[in-house]
Amino acid sequence: MDYATSDARQSALLIISRLRALLILPRVKPSKHFIFLSSTTSSLRQRNRQSEFEQSDWRRISRSPNTATLTIVDNDVVTASPPQLILEASGPDPNEAAAFDSILFLRDPFHVQGVASWLDLGPDRNTRVLVFVANLKLNQGETASAVMVHLVDNSNQSYDVTAEDVRVVPNFDLAQVTLRLPDNLAAGTCSVSVKAHSLVSNTGTIRIAP
Repeated sequence: MDYATSDARQSALLIISRLRALLILPRVKPSKHFIFLSSTTSSLRQRNRQSEFEQSDWRRISRSPNTATLTIVDNDVVTASPPQLILEASGPDPNEAAAFDSILFLRDPFHVQGVASWLDLGPDRNTRVLVFVANLKLNQGETASAVMVHLVDNSNQSYDVTAEDVRVVPNFDLAQVTLRLPDNLAAGTCSVSVKAHSLVSNTGTIRIAP
């Protein structure tokens, strides 16, 4: 028997067994304390991630170039009053409009063309009539053309006449409306109404001379 060889083998086996012992990790069962720490660490990590997300989301919102638009809706219902044509209570007709010749300041009956030949009225000699209307105000930027005067003559012929001038009467809630009598307006009683901003006034009458 070769003792030298036997001793060498034993030494080799001893070294191998020690190496195996070093390579095999010990199986350690985690304690409850270790599990608690692990759960707390996981919860803290989750909270940190959530906090980082919220901060990142807030940065995205605060740095957003978009502009929010705030719309204020007025729910109050405001009903506009229609224009009110002023009538002459003391006239022969209870519905007679308070109307005057714009130059002579005379009451009706009106001639379609002015009779004051001593006045230089130019080529257009048609009579201008003033009527008075309550609840009539022009919006900012509007002109007299926003007001329409509707006439129906004694022959039942209708005319829509654009107002030539609209101005507020000082110290009164009234507007003075100037209209031009149409060329072919028939003599007799003529009904008058005023329309502005899609609202129509009451109807009055004026008299047209033959």
